[in-house]
Amino acid sequence: MEYVTLYRKYRPRVFAKIIGQYHVTKTLVNALKANKTSHAYLFAGPRGTGKTSTAKVLAKALNCQNKTTDSIEPCNSCLSCENINKSSSVDVLEIDAASNRGIDEIRNLRERVYFTPSQGTKKVFIIDEVHMLTKEAFNALLKMIEEPPNHAVFILATTEIHKVIPTIVSRCQRFDFRRIRVTDIVACLKEIAHQEEISVEESTLAVIARQAQGSVRDSIGLLDQLASFSDKKITPKALSEVLNLTESEILFELTDLIVKKDTLKCLEFIDSLMDRGFDLRQFTSEMIGHFRSIAIAITTDKPADIIHTTPENLNRLKDQAKRFEVFEALKAIDLLSETYRQMRYSGDIRLLLEIALIRLTKLEADISVEGLLYRIEELEKKVGSKSKAGKPSAKNEVEQIPPQPSIDLKKKETGEKESADWVKKEKQQAVKVEVEKAGAKNQEKEKERAALQDKKKDDKSRVGEKSKIREKPTMDTAKLRRAWPIVMQKIKEASIPLYSLMLECHLSKKDSGITLVFNKGANFHLKEVSKDFNVALVKKAIKSAIGSEVDIECELQDLESAQKKTEKINANLSANHVIKMMQDSFGAEIIEKTTITKDEDE
Repeated sequence: MEYVTLYRKYRPRVFAKIIGQYHVTKTLVNALKANKTSHAYLFAGPRGTGKTSTAKVLAKALNCQNKTTDSIEPCNSCLSCENINKSSSVDVLEIDAASNRGIDEIRNLRERVYFTPSQGTKKVFIIDEVHMLTKEAFNALLKMIEEPPNHAVFILATTEIHKVIPTIVSRCQRFDFRRIRVTDIVACLKEIAHQEEISVEESTLAVIARQAQGSVRDSIGLLDQLASFSDKKITPKALSEVLNLTESEILFELTDLIVKKDTLKCLEFIDSLMDRGFDLRQFTSEMIGHFRSIAIAITTDKPADIIHTTPENLNRLKDQAKRFEVFEALKAIDLLSETYRQMRYSGDIRLLLEIALIRLTKLEADISVEGLLYRIEELEKKVGSKSKAGKPSAKNEVEQIPPQPSIDLKKKETGEKESADWVKKEKQQAVKVEVEKAGAKNQEKEKERAALQDKKKDDKSRVGEKSKIREKPTMDTAKLRRAWPIVMQKIKEASIPLYSLMLECHLSKKDSGITLVFNKGANFHLKEVSKDFNVALVKKAIKSAIGSEVDIECELQDLESAQKKTEKINANLSANHVIKMMQDSFGAEIIEKTTITKDEDE
């Protein structure tokens, strides 16, 4: 007997066997029961989700010679059903629009539409990949769908619904086929493996289902391929060899090296993968999936419902997740995802992966705002571990060290009592300051009341003039320059186009505000940045960075004069920037500078 591939052998032949598309089959079954079928259907969805199979089952149900009022499922035993199953029925015509996409083919189809069915009651035309038709062919098809004969039924199938012209879509009943869930695909593969006597673990079937990305046909095809490779005894090793997948042990090993911040071992690990012939782009993709599993294990109580893997690997994931913070796992996903995208256009993908691992293991290699904040936290942990005496601290996004009077280190280590007395005095001083502030506020309120009474007696015009007079706060330009990298980062998060325009500006002080200076000839930059919503975004970013509002103006200047009077301000953050920003924002005072060596960090 001639061998038939598994996905053809186990193609659904009744509505009940179509998995994952209940919203489609339920509608069609009810329409058949009520005898209210449409003359045109449009099935849209990803590949391998059952569009063509559903179309054939519907064609059999319309022409089945043994259908009854109780059951509308095709019998698959009558002459009509058997011919449709063999693709030899004269009443069901299946057309591949990818190879028959011209107007001549549609004209030939138009001539055949008016022939009455010879065996069944309906003549069914299944047009697969209908989006491949030309514009002229679509227009010819439109006339047939608009005014078809009573015996004709059109079933159009496509994977790219956006390419089908709206006039065709509006004349069809549209059904959107969804990707099949992993659990449903695993159940289907398990049943096929049982009937074909294929030995395979459920965890391996889950990997096959994930690799198919929601396509039942692809998953059954992979099962068939693996069964031929391993003589119907599919093992995880055979799976990794056929699909070029990375063994889970390798992923866990590299992740452990990243946790230990061992850059040298990570680079040696990549070198060993190259020697063993691994596809580094595929490996990077699987590392992204591994860190996704770690992030899920950190943030959820029941990761087993989302992560489809073996119980042993799940336990190892939970243990590994305990050594990560959420932002670390997410940062690894972002960095590896960007590396994966760059690999598509790079000639040296190994270099890109090595750079990503260096940035994950070397904190000083990360110059982003998040990386700098993380380094500040690590520095404060080191400083805090060395100091035994308690120091009052306020916890914000970045913990600050408040200014303290200079104290001898020896006395700090032994003089706990002196430290307690100092804290007590500080509390008393704080209470005294608060009392003085409250008294000053009361005096200001009394003055305001008296001023209001005087204003009521004044002329209305005079009141209006006085109301316009407001003292403008002075603006510290140096402070804004130090905080400008933060401002640019916030503008970038809010609007990439505005960020690209702001890269070309220079900063200049003007009265109580600032002037954004553009080089002469940059009229487009000036016009766009001067728009109200863009100015509002810049003001919002500045206020978020320095805590105060600033008036903004934009102007053009000559390139040479602008460079003499101003400086370009789109520089990266530095350590001095961060220290100055902490002093500006929190009034911090530098007590001690400590350099963390590699030995201390380990």
